[in-house]
Amino acid sequence: MYRRCIKLRSSIVQAPLFRLPSVLDSRSFTRLVNRQGKYLEKILADQYHHSSPGSHSHAFAQIVKKKAELATAQLRSLKQSEVEDIIYTKYELKSRHLVTCLVPYQYAVNIILSRLPNEMREKCIAELKIQEQNILAKKPMNPNRWIQWEDQDVYKSTGINYLKRISAQIKRRIPIYSIMGHINHGKTTLLDALQHSSIVKYEPHGITQSIRVFTIPHFEANDLYTFIDTPGHKIFAEMRFHSHLIADYIILVVSVIDGIGSQTHEVIKVALNVDKPIVVVINKLDVLSDAIIAESKVQQILLELQVIGIDVDLVHSEHDLEVIHKSFTQQTESVAADGFQKENYFLPMKKVDPTYEGSLSKPKLNLRRRCLGVCISAKKMINMDLLWSLMRRCKEAAPPVCHSNSIGYKEHNSAVQALVVESSKHLFDEEGFRLNKLKQRLQSSLDGNNNKYLKEIERKGPAVRLNMMRNSSFCQASQFNRTSTNVLMLSVIITEGVMTRGMHFIADQAEGCIDYMMDYWGNPIEKALPGMAVSIVDLHSTSSLPGVGIHVFSMINEAERLRIHAYRQLLQWFVECFTTKLHLLRPRGMDVRFIHLGDYGQLKATECLEIQVVYGCFNRTPANTANDALPREKTVAEYLLEVNSIEEAKEVSCTNLLEAKRTNQVVLSKNGADILNAQWQSLQLSQIIYSQEEYERYLHQCIHIGVFVKVDSWHSARMLYREIPRLGTRKILLNVVGIRYGALTVDDVIFFSNTAKIIICFRAPYAPSSDLDHYIEATDQWVLHTDHFADIITFLKWCAVSTHREKVPNDNDMNLVNCFDKNYECGDNTKSQNQSKSPNRSKMLLIPRSDD
Repeated sequence: MYRRCIKLRSSIVQAPLFRLPSVLDSRSFTRLVNRQGKYLEKILADQYHHSSPGSHSHAFAQIVKKKAELATAQLRSLKQSEVEDIIYTKYELKSRHLVTCLVPYQYAVNIILSRLPNEMREKCIAELKIQEQNILAKKPMNPNRWIQWEDQDVYKSTGINYLKRISAQIKRRIPIYSIMGHINHGKTTLLDALQHSSIVKYEPHGITQSIRVFTIPHFEANDLYTFIDTPGHKIFAEMRFHSHLIADYIILVVSVIDGIGSQTHEVIKVALNVDKPIVVVINKLDVLSDAIIAESKVQQILLELQVIGIDVDLVHSEHDLEVIHKSFTQQTESVAADGFQKENYFLPMKKVDPTYEGSLSKPKLNLRRRCLGVCISAKKMINMDLLWSLMRRCKEAAPPVCHSNSIGYKEHNSAVQALVVESSKHLFDEEGFRLNKLKQRLQSSLDGNNNKYLKEIERKGPAVRLNMMRNSSFCQASQFNRTSTNVLMLSVIITEGVMTRGMHFIADQAEGCIDYMMDYWGNPIEKALPGMAVSIVDLHSTSSLPGVGIHVFSMINEAERLRIHAYRQLLQWFVECFTTKLHLLRPRGMDVRFIHLGDYGQLKATECLEIQVVYGCFNRTPANTANDALPREKTVAEYLLEVNSIEEAKEVSCTNLLEAKRTNQVVLSKNGADILNAQWQSLQLSQIIYSQEEYERYLHQCIHIGVFVKVDSWHSARMLYREIPRLGTRKILLNVVGIRYGALTVDDVIFFSNTAKIIICFRAPYAPSSDLDHYIEATDQWVLHTDHFADIITFLKWCAVSTHREKVPNDNDMNLVNCFDKNYECGDNTKSQNQSKSPNRSKMLLIPRSDD
């Protein structure tokens, strides 16, 4: 019996005494140290008892107890104020952006070591040194006895490792195809032809300005396919880039009439670097009635594609697919000795060629691969069966796989995983809301609850109503800043496990529970398998919005969800505020880049593919240019900039194509727009900024104008946040001071009345009211409500030029004429009666929707 007690006691001691995560707040750290200090007191008392087995008197027990209390007194009596004083004063770890005191791992270890008994402190230091040596030697780390670092977060590998332990067998999942190409080449029309829908009719101005996902059944093959519809304008490069990362295969749509466009170049170069198979679809064959002209056009497109980097073999019939399938089968049976297949249309190139250099971190321009193509007419449904057969062969030759298609969220944390394709804090979206009946019912229910609340207020006495209005205005103007509504709307594609209603999830800094799950059309979904695209809704969300490409991980219960969410918040705060001190978050020698949290300067990935595609090329300093002794390879960003410049010089830019489709959506007349662009170009900075110091001096001499944005989705917010600062002049800088989702409300106007002069509502629901007009006139703000991004560009250029003329009239480089007539402000040659009655009314510029 005595030996069993000794074994049990030793097993308890072997567990780490202090389990420390990467970061803790001062209050939690103090509680942890106090609690474990009391536990250490019991351990030391037991050790003192067993060191003298012959002494069992009451006096000896009191002496042992006092000795243990004295040894652990500093741990048990540690106060939060002492911890904050050490962090702020001794280590100088303080930021004006933070109210909470954050204690990183290494500082927590130092505080604990300084309060441990001497003999125990030496053992801890020896353990930590051995741990550091094992990390540097890349050896497996054994758990420490006293102080142990632990990662409290969940990752993709957390769920994958569990699924591998459950079953090592790989399962097939639904394939994901991304439809990409240049603007006006028929991408959405092709998607309508594949699923027999009519989305084009509901798109404003007939163009795509958002990313959409569909899971489509193919009844002849009794199978499911997931498609991602992407916009084609160059301003939506980030949407296409994220679609590249999510998709398994790329469907490149090329119009036989227009030929290769600038975004065709972009899609090919990105697909080659992310190493995704490409299927070329040459569309609009029905427009050409002459077979000889059509053949010459197709051959010209194939030659241009070959120059860009893909060798296309056209498929003309089912027989061609059978021949390709047989050759692939024979090749698979006789794989080369090095383990790589020499020719394949559907596999990633790194499985075909071991020397392939496509990369996300260091992209290459001169890459090449083989792919298949087909000529179709999506409008006339010509060769659609052949395209379906080609996609089926693509799926059979290189099937996408997953580790589980049956495990639910209650089994293990991160057992169910998904990727975010689009996210929003509001149910409304410009096209899908009109087609989605379930969204309409949910929004009607939310509006009904809000109306009941307002009616309840109206039934109360005048004093109560005035007091509530005063408190509401005070909170909106000073303290309470809600991002939008309590609704969290995510469009996701499942990658592992089975997603069901009621699942607790966490995605970056967002967390919630699935209240509703539906497809794009609003049909309820009971369970979603890997590869399916669904929309999940949490009607009681109080967290932030996850970005696109973020992994959604399932949680077994609400407690786990809240615990991990709180830890992620602390970690995110530390990485954002103390970018140069990330080495404090983990034991010495470990990787502390925290790639999954984003780039805050610690990654230094200025040449990665995403930066080059989305933000373009950076200016090289004259010193760096002079030091280039050898010819430098052209970057992807420089290549795309050159391609876009050539297309703009041909006067076939996307803007002209968009304006040709527009009917009543104009901010200025044609003459006014030409004058505005000329004046805006003349007010741009003539010198190139090379260094951070020059940029800071430039910001210091600029007049900053705040812009508040209301949008429909995360991608729209990112696009406007990136493009709005580029629309200023050399003296006027436009800054986005806030982004919210949904309709413009009085609360938005009140909260941003002191910081935002301009309000932009892009693809957001329109909810006019007399109170809203009153506050806009009182705050003298300029408001634009539109569903077309070209209107925003024109309007902000007008704001920048007008402010420049007003605030900097004596600009030396300014060469303007007073030809900016007020008649152009609303796209009409006559002033409205409302403008003549109220001059402030002209500040509210409303662009009517195309469907109204």
